[in-house]
Amino acid sequence: MRALFTALAIAALPTAAMAQTPPPAEIPALHDIAVAPSPERIEADIATLVGFGTRHTLSETESDTRGIGAARRWIHAEFERISAACGGCLEVMYVSDTVTAPASPSLPRWSASSPSSAGPPTRTAMC
Repeated sequence: MRALFTALAIAALPTAAMAQTPPPAEIPALHDIAVAPSPERIEADIATLVGFGTRHTLSETESDTRGIGAARRWIHAEFERISAACGGCLEVMYVSDTVTAPASPSLPRWSASSPSSAGPPTRTAMC
């Protein structure tokens, strides 16, 4: 019972503290950022990405019209265009990294090449 009372008292602290804290000042730039993307632009971006057919990480990387490689290059070009429009405000780069998951006794061990091979899965992320 004492533990329950302590837990309830601790849970009530943030509410009491928030009641005494005035709200933060509004930042007009955040409102501008929130309304900047138009529904038409979002729809066009989605349509472009759908047009690559697939963005599966193991899909085509050399084609200029299909797969993850084409999608990655298009996204890179879009961010380069955005950066140019704001005077180089963005650093745009391709990132490639290999991530290896730690072994877990509760998860099955597998590999992309053979379902029966031992070892943790490996993923390559490229943007």
